[in-house]
Amino acid sequence: MFEDKLIIIRGAGDIATGTINRLYKCHFKVLCLETAKPSAIRRTVAYSEAVYSGKTTIENTTAVKVSCIDEMNNAHKNGLIPVMVDEKCDILKSLTQDVLIDAIIAKKKSWHKYVYVKANNSSWSRF
Repeated sequence: MFEDKLIIIRGAGDIATGTINRLYKCHFKVLCLETAKPSAIRRTVAYSEAVYSGKTTIENTTAVKVSCIDEMNNAHKNGLIPVMVDEKCDILKSLTQDVLIDAIIAKKKSWHKYVYVKANNSSWSRF
């Protein structure tokens, strides 16, 4: 039912992981965007740990680090959650997402001042 819906989530820390896990278990395709050096408080229960280790498993669900759209699609086909280092959310220019969730808990200045999303396949608007 939801297998064709893509949800992009900014942040994959310990708090965001609960949301990511639930969306995944409801059969949504998710893509997590992270910083190059995630600062999750509880790394053992955060999908952001995949940035450091390549993959991480939480509650029988595995997230893997990916670096391009092909790797993301491969992760989805294999039942994995893709985590991509993309601090400026550049991937938004190449993908059409159904939902964008900002799940970061900023411990310092946000990744960048604005995130732009393509609205209605026509124009870009500030998020």
